[in-house]
Amino acid sequence: MIGLRTIAVAAFFLTAGHAVAGDVDTVRGALRGFDFGRYMEGACVDHAVPGWSGYPTRLCTYSVRGASRPAQVVLLDADDAQLSRWIASACRAARTNDLIFCARKLARQIRDQSGAQFPVAGIVLEDMDGDGVPNQFAFRDGVTAVVPGVTNGKAGPPTPAETEAGLTAAPTAARKFARIAGTTREQFTSYRGAGDVAGLAWLAAVRTAYQAAWRADDNDLVSAFAVVNRRSLSR
Repeated sequence: MIGLRTIAVAAFFLTAGHAVAGDVDTVRGALRGFDFGRYMEGACVDHAVPGWSGYPTRLCTYSVRGASRPAQVVLLDADDAQLSRWIASACRAARTNDLIFCARKLARQIRDQSGAQFPVAGIVLEDMDGDGVPNQFAFRDGVTAVVPGVTNGKAGPPTPAETEAGLTAAPTAARKFARIAGTTREQFTSYRGAGDVAGLAWLAAVRTAYQAAWRADDNDLVSAFAVVNRRSLSR
């Protein structure tokens, strides 16, 4: 008897490179019950951010274990349905050999890299050392950024001054990985072609890509990661 996975794999190859509704249904089924771990979606309110007009950005106040004070971050997080569309498109763009396998592995990558959370601005708390004490990192446009008034990697929750700087101070440098999949500059330009992603230009590139993805079935940041890592996303 032909199993559902066999049918899904066959259909995947027959239509490789083209988005089809069945892909999304397959991915949603494969990820049913999957927890992306959106720990920063605490008490959230609508909050406008320069450069993000027209997008439903939210200012979230959240707490984590080991922190004596809460932190604040502005998020623009896709729901599970949107994530399924992005993952299905990314797996198809990568031409992996098993849609379900790819979807589950890419979902784990997204969970581990970001919890499927896109920090537009603010401070992200992560226990980087595994010692139960969270470390703070400033974010801009989905990328860890250097901003005056915030020491990235500093143990403990942010002070009120650090919280304000994390939300509003102008960044002076942009780090390597773009959320939600941990995409690098090199992966992005390999997929999208030449473009200015050096220094702070990386923030603008990520912002443009994520905004385009918000109302689309594909996310170039996720697809770029998948295409470059097609072997690890295949059986």
